Amino acid sequence: MFVPDGHDRTFGEVDSDWKHSVSHRAIAFRMLVERCFDGGGHD
Repeated sequence: MFVPDGHDRTFGEVDSDWKHSVSHRAIAFRMLVERCFDGGGHD
């Protein structure tokens, strides 16, 4: 079982909102959306 460093529960035991907040994919997707739709320098 995988328990992230500094935590005491596995990914199967935490809720999906927390998992998405620390997911590298979710973080990368948020950055993509910000650059494409929230003033990415194009008008």
